[in-house]
Amino acid sequence: MVEFLGRVAWKAHALAIAEEFAGERRPLTSLHVKNLVDELGPLGGTLELIEKGVILTLSRSLGDGEAELHFSHKSFREFLVAKHYESRLARIIEARGQKRQELERELTVARFFDGETLSFLLGLCERWPAASRRRLVDWAEGAFNDERLSGETIRSDRRYLLREVGLALCSGLGAGLVAEHEHTLASLMASYSIHRGTRLFAANVSSVGAQLTGANLSNDERTDLPAGFDRLAQGMALAPFADAPAAGPGLEEQ
Repeated sequence: MVEFLGRVAWKAHALAIAEEFAGERRPLTSLHVKNLVDELGPLGGTLELIEKGVILTLSRSLGDGEAELHFSHKSFREFLVAKHYESRLARIIEARGQKRQELERELTVARFFDGETLSFLLGLCERWPAASRRRLVDWAEGAFNDERLSGETIRSDRRYLLREVGLALCSGLGAGLVAEHEHTLASLMASYSIHRGTRLFAANVSSVGAQLTGANLSNDERTDLPAGFDRLAQGMALAPFADAPAAGPGLEEQ
């Protein structure tokens, strides 16, 4: 039940992000939920349990035509989004080859960060066994350092969303991160500039000779850190080039 509601929350989250960028309403509806149910295949008695869960969570029945659905509490949706994301990460670290790529693509539907989602995700991942957390951090660092595009151009690329999450996980789980190339951070920030991103937040990043001319770097104490990063007093706020001053300091070599 929680897994299915997590999928519903992820769909609502993706629609909300798309709505923000498109400038037009894209609400979650009962039709979206029905489609998710259909994707699960024959359910038998499980369908009744799902319908009860939807009624309790969204105060609507699946029989209400194409009615708009809203989570009663935004924080509940954010927790379910984090729970869904955690379940996919758990599968990703176990998968290999094409299966891993398919799971990773699922996470590039929308930008993950929203409200308390990162804080919830870090809390969930911190409960993993040490060996699983290590494998997660290894995957996250690899995702961050993988500069390949998922599309033919940077405008059509979606892989930058995984790179951002990789950066956040390594920082948030206190593992630190090593950029493999002096342009690794710059390439991620370029994607943010194209895709109208705001800022990247990180801590314990080692990037020797990083090429970030024109980037606005800040490591002072801030009150506007996203949820989950308030503990990272030494974190850096990286603004995309479009939001940066004409010249700025480079990242200190480590």
